[in-house]
Order: sequence, then structure tokens, then C-alpha cells
Amino acid sequence: MLALVALGACRSTPTSVLLHIELAPGLQPPDELRLTVFGPAGKEVDDRRIPACAGCAPQLPGDLVLYPARPDGPLRLLLHALLYGGTIGEAAAVVELVAGEQVEATMILTPGRLADRDGDGVPDLVDRCPDTADPAQDAPCPALDGGVEASVDATDAADGPAPDQAADLDAASPDVALSPDVALPDQAPPDLAPPDLAPPDQGPVAPGTWVKITAGTFSMGSPASEPCREGDEQQHQVTLTHDFWISTTSVTLAMFVAEMAYTPPANSCGNNCPVVRINWHEAAAFCNALSIKNALGPCYSCTGSGPGVVCTVAPSFGGAKIYTCPGFRLPTEAEWEHACRAGTTTAFYNGGITSCTGSDPNADLIAWHGGNSGGTLRPVGQKLPNAWGLHDMSGNSYDWCHDGWKASLGSVAVTNPVTDPTTAESVRRGGGFDLALQFTRSGNRANQTVGNRTPNVGVRCVRSAP
Repeated sequence: MLALVALGACRSTPTSVLLHIELAPGLQPPDELRLTVFGPAGKEVDDRRIPACAGCAPQLPGDLVLYPARPDGPLRLLLHALLYGGTIGEAAAVVELVAGEQVEATMILTPGRLADRDGDGVPDLVDRCPDTADPAQDAPCPALDGGVEASVDATDAADGPAPDQAADLDAASPDVALSPDVALPDQAPPDLAPPDLAPPDQGPVAPGTWVKITAGTFSMGSPASEPCREGDEQQHQVTLTHDFWISTTSVTLAMFVAEMAYTPPANSCGNNCPVVRINWHEAAAFCNALSIKNALGPCYSCTGSGPGVVCTVAPSFGGAKIYTCPGFRLPTEAEWEHACRAGTTTAFYNGGITSCTGSDPNADLIAWHGGNSGGTLRPVGQKLPNAWGLHDMSGNSYDWCHDGWKASLGSVAVTNPVTDPTTAESVRRGGGFDLALQFTRSGNRANQTVGNRTPNVGVRCVRSAP
């Protein structure tokens, strides 16, 4: 697997942006590129995938011209590169638009990921090099932790904002400023380097990108006044006393096959779609595989292999001790809803609900559901993320949770709640591409027999922060 990161900067004032996309010498071309452009307050204004053709890589080096509509404020560009069977890297650039001008920027795909070395919550790409005396110089940044050289080449860089101003412009970014704590690992994936553990202030090393969610208290469930709610959504206060890492997307088919060495049946959507038709045991076994690959203690005891695997909670981590497991695992139901809501209390993480079926203006922006998916599972990350940078928490595919099913969570305040998965049914959360949009609400709950495989249930792993 290989994480690819685009390092670039747009620091002038264009009405169009010319991106020169290049590969570092000797680097294998990615299978797909994806460029997302966010305006002020995290509003997505452009989102495009850039394959050269079906089944072949983008033609790199190459140029891409953007003609974004004029927003009231700066743009933030995020470029992801995917090598199928590997992971997605991420980088950012900030652009201020002024009529009649164009800026050119060179974005160089390099192994590894950006790091926030100065601890201000902004990737050092946007800060330029915090240790450089003259931020207008186009000299390369010093090597990041992990040995990745961050090369930046931008036209008219001297006309751009100073580093502290760039950080202020970045405050509207959904994946940095609005998240309680976001960082990306700066280590190479385990097949490019020994499985050394990432430092506590960095992310875990595993497929996909990760967001660190800060401990806190939130209202779980839905208020009685919320349209479309169901009777098992009693609202109550939940306190989580630990930080945890969570994958920004559901596990894709490519990620699953790379770790588990088999393909679940009827996964016809493609490598970049969520893996589905896996049961609870297979989901837990996938998280275990990540733990073992990264020399972390597994959270589950599993016997058998492939589709016949059977998993239970490891004896040392029963009950609330699951929060102390050092490895990767399924999210508890409380962790899942805390991460999904991202500080919100509304039906969706981007607002309220106006319709239980068909179409809803808020649901349509963030979720694939029965009213807009065309009855088809979709690739991950195509809809707007929440304020903490998580995609597809609503719709497309459910995520298996760690907990056994409990029909009523009650109304009493609780701390670090969990129900051991010893019952015949476990929790699934998030809604699916083939169901009514009411089931994509943040507070909606669902259960499924642990051995069942369905076309709308997949997996998203977490890891308690050290």
C-alpha cells in the first residue's frame, strides 16, 4: 500500500486556478485522483474525480484548470491520490479569488502525509515552513517527521498572505478548524516501513485517513420533537472520557481485500466503494488484522479464517475495558454517534429534516439514500463531510458497531457506555443507499443478527488514543 500526498500552494488571487500535478521521481502513478474545493464555512463548491479512463491511471504529469464560482471568501483545495489496495493521502492549499487573474500552482505527489509540526492545527503546507525566516521564498520545507521531503512550488507566492494570515484563512476548513483534533500520520504505511507505532500525537498507521475525536459530553438520541424519530432513540447525556481515532470513510473493498486476502460475495460497486456483505465477525476480524499489522494488541479473539471467522471480545477487554484496548476495533455505539454528530444536535449533522422519505435538501448533501442513490451503492467520500471531516456517516452503507443490541438505552446520563457483543444481534448505524432517508438521521438506531450479511452494511474502525 502507498499513501500519496499532493503538496501545493495557491497564494495569489485568481478567478481560475491552473494546477500542475506531478509525481516525485520513481513514484508509481496513482489509480485515481480526487479534488475537492471548499468555500467559506466548509461549503463544498466543486468535487471531481480524475481517472484517465476506466481501469487506468491518471496521466501524470498533467495540468488541471479550475474555474470556480466566486465565493465570498477564500477557497481551500484538497487533493487526494489513491493507489488501489492502498491509502488516500491529503494536502491543502488556500486561494483568494479576484476577478481577471489566474494563479499557477505545482502539486507534487510524494509518499507520506502532511504533519502539523508547529501544533497550530493547520497542516504545514498552508503555513509554508514555520521555521523558514522568509515564508515568501519557494525553498523546500525541511523534511517532515518520517523523512518525507515537502516540496512546494507556487507562482507569485510573494503576493500571498503571511503564514499567520494563511492560518486565519484556513479557519473555515472543515477538516482542521472545526474538528476537535485532526492530524494525519506522517509515517509510511506498514508495507513500506517496519510497523513502528506512531507517536501518541499522530494518527494510527492503517488504510485510509484518520481523524482524532476529542473526549467530551454530548446528547445521544433524538428529541421527542424530531420528525421521523423512533421509540428507541431516547435522548440522554453521554460522556466519553477518552480521545479516539476514527477512519474518515467506511472501509473500501480494496482495503478489505488487501488485509483479508478474500473478496466478500456480490461486491460489484468497485474497489473504492464500501465493502459490504460482511457480518459482524468479519468486521471485527478486519480491525484485528490492522492491529496485528501494526504490532498492537488485538481487541478481539478470533478463530477460523475468511468468511468463516468467529470473533468475540478479547478476555482482557470485556465491558468498558474495551476503551483501553490499544488496537483497532469497531466503534461503540456512543463513539459512533458522537463522531457522527460532530457537536450538532439536529437530525443531520448539517441541519434538520423536512421529509422522512423521497428527497430532503440536507440529507441529499451528505448521504446516499433510497431517494437519491438510484438503488446503487456509491464510492466513498462523494458527499459533504461533517465538521470533523468524516464522510458517509449518514447513508451509503451502515457501519457495524462493537455493541450488542440493547432495545432501550434509557434516559439517564452515562459515562463510557458499552454493551458487550454477546447477544445474537449487534448494532449497526448510519443508514443505507437502499433505505428511506429517515434512517440516515444521526440518532437513528438499527440492529442486525451478527452472522447476517446484507448489501448495505460494512465497517469503519476506531482506535482509542494512547
